[in-house]
Amino acid sequence: MVAKKNTDGEKFDLSWQQIVNFLDAAVFIYQDGLMVYLNQRTADLVHYQIDEIIGRPFDEFIHSDRQEELKERGAARQRGEDLPNRDLVQLVTREGEDRWVEISLDVIDYDGRNAVFGTALDVTDRVKAQQALAKSEALFRTLTETTPVAIFIHQGGKIVYANPAFSVITGYNREEILGKDFWDFIHEESRDLVKSRGQRRLDGASPPSGYAVQFVRKDGSSGWVELMGNPVEYQGAPAVLGTGVDISEQRAAEAEVLQSQKLESIGVLAGGIAHDFNNIVTVVLGGIAMARFHVENDPAAALRRLDAAEKAALQSRELTQQILTFSRGGAPVRKEIDLGPLLGDSTEFALSGANVECHYQIPDDLWSVEADQGQIRQVIYNLVINANQAMPAGGAIQVKVENIRLEEEQVSMLPAGPYLRFSVQDQGEGIAPQFLPKIFDPYFTTKEESSGLGLATSYSIIKRHQGALQVDSRQGIGTNVQVYLPATPTAKPEKNASQPSAKRGSGKVLLMDDEEIIIEVVAELLQTIGYQTETATDGKQALQLYQEALDAGSPFDVVIMDLTVPGGMGGAQALPKLRKIDPQARVIVSSGYCNDPVLSDYQKYGFDDVVVKPFTLDDLALVLEAVLAK
Repeated sequence: MVAKKNTDGEKFDLSWQQIVNFLDAAVFIYQDGLMVYLNQRTADLVHYQIDEIIGRPFDEFIHSDRQEELKERGAARQRGEDLPNRDLVQLVTREGEDRWVEISLDVIDYDGRNAVFGTALDVTDRVKAQQALAKSEALFRTLTETTPVAIFIHQGGKIVYANPAFSVITGYNREEILGKDFWDFIHEESRDLVKSRGQRRLDGASPPSGYAVQFVRKDGSSGWVELMGNPVEYQGAPAVLGTGVDISEQRAAEAEVLQSQKLESIGVLAGGIAHDFNNIVTVVLGGIAMARFHVENDPAAALRRLDAAEKAALQSRELTQQILTFSRGGAPVRKEIDLGPLLGDSTEFALSGANVECHYQIPDDLWSVEADQGQIRQVIYNLVINANQAMPAGGAIQVKVENIRLEEEQVSMLPAGPYLRFSVQDQGEGIAPQFLPKIFDPYFTTKEESSGLGLATSYSIIKRHQGALQVDSRQGIGTNVQVYLPATPTAKPEKNASQPSAKRGSGKVLLMDDEEIIIEVVAELLQTIGYQTETATDGKQALQLYQEALDAGSPFDVVIMDLTVPGGMGGAQALPKLRKIDPQARVIVSSGYCNDPVLSDYQKYGFDDVVVKPFTLDDLALVLEAVLAK
């Protein structure tokens, strides 16, 4: 009995049976395997009345899987054996429903004999949640362990989980992977991209979640995966859950298709070059033959034929330069330029005599660009010519340029930053969809009057300027070509002074070239415009002649050196030795290898100027005049 005072100071009594009926826990006693006492909560658990349970076996309410076990343990407990007091037990209700309880049992004295006193808490909801979680985890593990998709978690830069597919793709076993630096698996050429995407995601941006990156296998080879990553919490700390689909075979197949397309393009290119050069050579040979025929009886006619042959030869130089711009050569010789005037002048030149209107949008506050003025002029000319040819019946061309700041991945393959964007838009019929994939192939054209080199050349030039060229064409509406060039948000550069005109000169020139015909012709050209000339066939002989002239007190005023001499010392090797002989020597580099970086950045390599073969007499005279004036 428990005695307690009420608010009026009177005593009232509560029996222990009344107390346990207030508890949320089930309380019961069983003796000799039979239920002898239980509170209301116990009866509620199994959906019976109290009097329906009294006298019935305790194990009757236990799930059949454990009836025998608990019956034996109960008997052993009554005998005084030491057994664990707590257990998780599955009960069965009147309706056959399962209920999970966390049960505690102990031996007590009941009516002078041992009995088992028990309490039980209903934990069905918790157990079912745990079972659902375990089932979900088992399903997740089954999926991750059997999927061909690589799944991994990296935390603090270290791999903390990787499924078997990750091992298959990378060639490492799981023990080698866990704890390894995540960046060890990413190819160095893809690391900046992955880091940039990750940082942008941390900054709150939403970059594309899936992208192709190169990875590194255990054997050192590389492959490609379609990578996805998302921030997660793993074991209470921030982490990244990543997936990777091996697309190496797909990439290889794409490369084979691309190679096939390249070979097709090379075939078209070779045929186009052969056609154009055959035409040029025909004019040259025909002009020379006719000049010989007329040289005695009609000198004026002979000169006209020679002029025609010279023009044809110059066309071959232009053709070679265009081919080089989409080959491995043609590196731009950069300087700061103002694109606005260049855009206007080049457009006007291209449209001379055309029956189209041109509307300009060229603001005064354009940023400057570091570019090869001649190559950019060629791009503008090509695009405007294409626009004009797209409108044989006339129309309007819109030429526009503007400053623009690009965000990351706003334009494919271009980093974020300041750019100049100029566009040429026509009102022609547009390009048919089936032709769009081929528009950058050399010699591909749908116009009879076009060479098919314009867009291919322009694309290559802009790519070498770290820019981009995009074509948007809609049939019946027209074509808009947009060009992006990296810009410097500064004031415009000063306008270049006009180029000096060629004239006769004087001085002593040392000419070095390994081709006898080149030596013969160029020496004669030099002598024609007033220069005294000596020749050498390689760098070693040139150094000897220069030293002898210096010792004799009659030094050379300028040296013209061929860049490359097969099997001998070329200009690049001879120049340092020449500088030791005479640090003030003025040296011009000359070559027909237009793809050599020395020609695009001759000052970096110690030369004073450059003349690229094939060159005209005017080209040679202007370079000599400029160098001797220094």
